[in-house]
Amino acid sequence: MDTGAGSLRVRVTPTVSDTVSLLIADLSGAPVASVDSLVIRAADYTDVGGAARGRHDSLYGFARTRVPVGAPDQATRWAVVGTDPVVAATGLRSTGLTVDEYADVTALPASGDRPGAVLLDRTNARSEASGAREDADAATHTATADALADVRDRLGAEHPAAAPLVLLTGGAAALDGDDVTDPAGAAVRGLLRSAQSENPDRVVLVDIDDHPASLRLPPAVLAGGEPQVLLREGEAYGGRLVRAPPPCPTAAPRPSSGPKVRPSPPATPVPSAGC
Repeated sequence: MDTGAGSLRVRVTPTVSDTVSLLIADLSGAPVASVDSLVIRAADYTDVGGAARGRHDSLYGFARTRVPVGAPDQATRWAVVGTDPVVAATGLRSTGLTVDEYADVTALPASGDRPGAVLLDRTNARSEASGAREDADAATHTATADALADVRDRLGAEHPAAAPLVLLTGGAAALDGDDVTDPAGAAVRGLLRSAQSENPDRVVLVDIDDHPASLRLPPAVLAGGEPQVLLREGEAYGGRLVRAPPPCPTAAPRPSSGPKVRPSPPATPVPSAGC
């Protein structure tokens, strides 16, 4: 039946016992269809949990899990770029690598150096964004603008064979149960995730804590091929799809002999890790 109506109004009228009638009209009130008798059956809630369990096998969620890292090539020369690159550079040097430090990305082509990997140190974004709300907002805008300029410089046409770019942040991402402590770094990380999707294998995102073992791991992360990693106490964590935990058991609604037109049962809650 094609009436041309884009929207309909339906009047539901209880008639006898468990039966209703329907009157369907368009928005102008012109009748479209009618149903003299529609029998409403009470829903059986006795095995709602069983139905949910039957669907659970195909339900997945995102989780951070431990991932392996690789063995870095000791011949690879690294360039650490940042306003204060000393800490990151010292961590890399402790693994036996040759590391050069630069205040900004533009100094790389100016110096003629061709490093095998470039580490863009943005771990100071958190301290720059601390303080008043207005100052934090301004620092976040500055951090993302600077990162965008650096990424364009390294991934642009003038660097067709540029070395991999490793973004290093601190507190811009979090494991389950932890908090993001660097909103400015999180904005930079989100920006580079977009660049990563457009330049696969050329951008690696690493978020780090202050543990000395973590500071030594970025070269191993690059060697392992994992695109986005969190380093916590010397362990590497990557994102994976995992089977969601079983839903928490819920009490079945009590049958009611009240209104014959019953509302739909509540939706099955999204499974969580604990009940």
